[in-house]
Amino acid sequence: MSSDNLNWLSEWYQKNCDGDWEHYYGVKIETLDNPGWSLLIDIQDSPQQNIKNITWHFIENNKN
Repeated sequence: MSSDNLNWLSEWYQKNCDGDWEHYYGVKIETLDNPGWSLLIDIQDSPQQNIKNITWHFIENNKN
């Protein structure tokens, strides 16, 4: 993840924090055992919740 992406995600999260939203929804980053990361962004009750066409990008890196 580039620092630009991490900065975007941090700013997006801060914009959605309203004292309530962040206690129920948000961002979850976990490590996987293969190795890798899992990123879950819950957009419910955010301005993005009604977006119908979301483009997902899966990046696999097999460098060991």
